[in-house]
Amino acid sequence: MLASRNVLEPINVKALPKLKGKIVVITGANSGIGKETARLIAKTECKLILGCRRELEGLATQEEIKSSSGNDLIIYKHLDLSSFKSVFTFAEEVLQLATEDFELHCLLNNAGIFYDKHELTEDGFNISLQVNYLGLVYLTLLLLPKLKESSSSRIINVTSEAHRCVSQPHIDEFFSSDYFSPNKYDPIPVYGETKLYVMLSALHLSKVLEETNVSVSCVDPGNVATNILRHFKKYNTLITRFLIWLRFKSAVKAAEEVTCLIFHPHLKENSGKVWKSLEEENPSSLATSEELAKKLWSQTLTVLPKINSK
Repeated sequence: MLASRNVLEPINVKALPKLKGKIVVITGANSGIGKETARLIAKTECKLILGCRRELEGLATQEEIKSSSGNDLIIYKHLDLSSFKSVFTFAEEVLQLATEDFELHCLLNNAGIFYDKHELTEDGFNISLQVNYLGLVYLTLLLLPKLKESSSSRIINVTSEAHRCVSQPHIDEFFSSDYFSPNKYDPIPVYGETKLYVMLSALHLSKVLEETNVSVSCVDPGNVATNILRHFKKYNTLITRFLIWLRFKSAVKAAEEVTCLIFHPHLKENSGKVWKSLEEENPSSLATSEELAKKLWSQTLTVLPKINSK
């Protein structure tokens, strides 16, 4: 149940309800929170789709989880969020797997990067912007019609406390490749702004989907010992990795909290909220601005590939 102060009661992740006949999609499922969440979800007999950029790691994770869970419905599919073409192909493959016997129950948008330099994708956007935000929204929109068809479905976006480092968003300039200067690139506020965008898009989409059976939530896992700093040479050292392991939350613990959201019965009535350690989070004032969310959404749709409505 949901307590009066908006705290979700924990769910026993060792005795999860079965999701037979349902599909769960996890992006960035080959490591960290995504992989540990996949381990837990696999035991529910669902069809679990692992969206991973690195094929060898994705295939290895697929076989590892199949073996440990006894669930043969673990499917790796290549997904590179820095490429709209790859996102489209991945979405098409997911939709093909959503047959009459399997409804799309959950999209966990977990994948993200923390990049230490400005780099353009093949589509002409800053790589952090496209992986952390644009690719996420494009995938969500491509799968949304199928999510609407399900009896009850949910979109869960992994975000970050880093959104608070943004004092002034740059929506009008952020989508332009000319905005970023390679010589003056500061990855921390860029990362924070992409995570702010994730929260704003979730807020807007939750309003759009109020009359549907789809809920939209964000989860801030806190400081977690993952490999997100692998592209950040300044901090990717033995000492830093040891300190992270020593002081940060484990990926297993973070995955348990994410898994509770995937199964919790009260997400729909709390759509649009941000959760941290199963408590409702109070994000920055920017992250709760509906006006800013509408502006961002409008700008986002102008740069995403057109989606044919069916």
